Amino acid sequence: MTETIKPRIFCVDDEPQVLRSTVRLLRGDFQVVTAESGQAALEQLRKDRQFAVIVSDMRMPEMDGATFLTQARLLVPNAARVLLTGQADLESVIRAVNGGSIHFYLQKPTEKIELIRVLHSGVSTHRENCAQTERLKKVVLESLALTVRALRPHSPGLEARVARVNGLSIELAAALELSDDFALLVGATLASVCKGLEPESRASLVDALLGSDVAFDSARMVLDDLWSKRLSHRSALSQVIQAAMRIESVEKRYQSASERHQALSDVLEPRILRAWQAIEGTAHQASSAPFEVNAT
Repeated sequence: MTETIKPRIFCVDDEPQVLRSTVRLLRGDFQVVTAESGQAALEQLRKDRQFAVIVSDMRMPEMDGATFLTQARLLVPNAARVLLTGQADLESVIRAVNGGSIHFYLQKPTEKIELIRVLHSGVSTHRENCAQTERLKKVVLESLALTVRALRPHSPGLEARVARVNGLSIELAAALELSDDFALLVGATLASVCKGLEPESRASLVDALLGSDVAFDSARMVLDDLWSKRLSHRSALSQVIQAAMRIESVEKRYQSASERHQALSDVLEPRILRAWQAIEGTAHQASSAPFEVNAT
């Protein structure tokens, strides 16, 4: 019989004894991970985002719970967010609710049965959010594919370039253990489509495709980094896309592997160059088929 996987809950409180008590209280129903400050919690979320519910105390030094949950929303947009407070800080709670930062608000002390009920409701909210995000992602990818096809008469080689850059981006990211395939596909496709466009035109196209949904903020950040002039501040995903574009460009100019290696040695970071060489060494043959979207 397969053991049911318990939902993962992230609890943040500046009092260690409260966290220990919370773990004991919830471990029968959930996997519980903890952090003792908002800043520490954000650093942890940048490394591990697989949480169904994020629970935070309101009153913490340096960063209160409402502020933390607002920032956590950008990192884990689909997680349900629960704010706990022992004080009637109604104004802050109202701002957090109206700003979309929290889904549930509980006054401390909270009865165990009520906390567990709210957390299970949060798990359901997370499940619904994930399903909605997947539907939206499918729409975005289909819209991207239509955009590329619509540009075929004006840029005959665009589909093949997009297919190659996308494929390289995914392969390089996998070799470097980066996992946000959606942000990569959106970033790589728009990087190819928007090559040579003015910043205003690029921004308009990004806004039209991604709208204002916070679930797509990771894709927006990748594009912002990719088009930023601050080279040293580029994210790992944007570096991968930039490298894929450079590889695709070099492949057009040089036929032999030794010539490509020499040309890319000067423009790729060593770790990305090593990843590309490993991919090249497997005798992988790039597909020249038109850009297709697998939205399943």
